[in-house]
Amino acid sequence: MAGNLVIDQAQFHSDTVCKEILAECERKYTFEDETQAFSDLVNFSTAKKQPYQRWVRYREGYSTILAEELIKRAQLDSKTMFIADPMMGSGTTLVAAKSLHFDTLGTDVNPYCEIITNLKLSNPAEGELLQLLELAEGKPWSSIVLSESGNPPLSNYFPEKNLTEVLKIRNWIKELPESFVKAALTAAWFFCLENSSNRKKDGNGLATRPSPVNDVSAYFRDTVRDIVEDFQLHPLDHHCSCVCTCSALDFSRHVRECEKTFGKKLGCVIFSPPYANSFDYFESHKLELLFGGLICQSDFSDRKKDLIRNYRLSNKNTVTCHIDIAEALCREINHEIPKKEAKTGKRDGRTRLIPNMIRGYFTDMDHVLKEIYDALSGGGTCYIVVDQSAYVGVIIPTDTILALLAERRGFSVEKISICRKSATSGQQLKQYPYLKNTLRESIICLRKH
Repeated sequence: MAGNLVIDQAQFHSDTVCKEILAECERKYTFEDETQAFSDLVNFSTAKKQPYQRWVRYREGYSTILAEELIKRAQLDSKTMFIADPMMGSGTTLVAAKSLHFDTLGTDVNPYCEIITNLKLSNPAEGELLQLLELAEGKPWSSIVLSESGNPPLSNYFPEKNLTEVLKIRNWIKELPESFVKAALTAAWFFCLENSSNRKKDGNGLATRPSPVNDVSAYFRDTVRDIVEDFQLHPLDHHCSCVCTCSALDFSRHVRECEKTFGKKLGCVIFSPPYANSFDYFESHKLELLFGGLICQSDFSDRKKDLIRNYRLSNKNTVTCHIDIAEALCREINHEIPKKEAKTGKRDGRTRLIPNMIRGYFTDMDHVLKEIYDALSGGGTCYIVVDQSAYVGVIIPTDTILALLAERRGFSVEKISICRKSATSGQQLKQYPYLKNTLRESIICLRKH
């Protein structure tokens, strides 16, 4: 099943409570092999060639084809129902929903996501697109003279030549009157930042690598051309969309507001939460957030507090958690850490932070599931695209646990669709070879009755 994946993960756990809870879940939930349908769609590898998605690399994203298929499975009436994504990222769910004639709501704690998604959901007139092209082709920023005042944070992440061009384009855009054209040019500028820099989103932040861009102006113009071409060849309809920067922990309030605006009920939620992988997603978007001026450097740490706690948390104070399976996983990890340290002869400070991350992550996700359940109309569906992880050989069966938490909140678990195998570090695989055929990426399929 699912490319020889082992589904009964309870056997690999040592904590009695953990084994019992997981074994019970594995007995009652349906696990369906959908690797042939979804294996290439749950990440951004195919999305980078699709209209709208190709404008910017968003490595946590998935394909619009996947979202469209899930919407079709939900069997909604677009005249009475709308679709939402409480962690919209680059707006994949909303683009798919709008292409199928649904009103949409999208929220995310990252303000950069609002810039990406608002542009994708725009309905520009042909005249605006021609003006957009004409401005970009004319390269009017070339005559801009930069002042001697200080550069934005992280300016040292750019080659000097690229930094000059990036700042010229930014200053030129700032002087334009407010309009769709200005918003589109601003978004295109953001889309060019990563490749124009010497950094690349990788793991828990930004890795250093030479910039692949030698001519920022040409790269910017090409990005604008792609945007215009997709709007012209693949226009979306004029259904309503609401996009805002806010936490999924406050999701139901925004749904209620949209219900009044749209005159419809929430019928389907499709989203991919941060994975329990200890990655700090704000760190990987520092260029856009800090250099792009979306968040002040002094506020950067405070704004992280709105994130789902999937990143490493201090172990000085134990995070409060009342979820039995989460505490069982923490006990198991804490039991394994001294064994690893005895082998290496080193204190593993990073892994010692994982139990608090697990407590925070599942506590926050339980809250999000409650928000979604409260917001959905009766008969509504929820699809969660999620990955698994492992620490010191202890599997974090995120899909099974989220299904269990959703069930406790009142959802029925229709099935867990297995999409593909999940990877972990070579170091872990060498020590814990069973991880090769146990970790998975999947879609949790829920319904509110």
